[in-house]
Amino acid sequence: MGSASSLLLASTNGDLIKLEKVLKKRVNIECVNKEGCSPLFLACRENHTELILPLLNAQADPNCPNAQGITPLHISCELGHVEVVRHLLQHKAKWKLLDPQSRPALIIAAMAGHALVVTELLAAGAHADDMIRNKPGRTALLLSAEKGQSTVVSALLKGGANSSIKDDQGYTPLHKGAE
Repeated sequence: MGSASSLLLASTNGDLIKLEKVLKKRVNIECVNKEGCSPLFLACRENHTELILPLLNAQADPNCPNAQGITPLHISCELGHVEVVRHLLQHKAKWKLLDPQSRPALIIAAMAGHALVVTELLAAGAHADDMIRNKPGRTALLLSAEKGQSTVVSALLKGGANSSIKDDQGYTPLHKGAE
């Protein structure tokens, strides 16, 4: 098995010993599997927290998207991997990058109902009133209220979200929460 294949397998399986052994061989840290996922993306997706720092310290790009345009931060926010999100943000993952559905990381985490991830993103500088691009008023607060996610709503309000922003139909988060 080649070094790139070994690195991808170790990242998927959470094998720290194998990962460190392969990294010593100076393998291409941005190699990808047939789905276009890098070792860092795979480790993030699988919540292999112990692999994240070794990969980042080996210069893995925290902003490198997979073939579908999803970054390690996007997938970690969607799956609620708080510690992974924290490591990525500390290593310059860009919370402003949009996923293929034009959503920043905060919207992804809020829609998935992950209040602790939302709090991490806000602490890193994400804007509580970020919107889905080309969808006026579709803020994280409105989307969370619409889904009845009270812990996310609370985190966003504590983070300074504006509860009076209206969507393109004139609804505020209060309207959506009351539905």
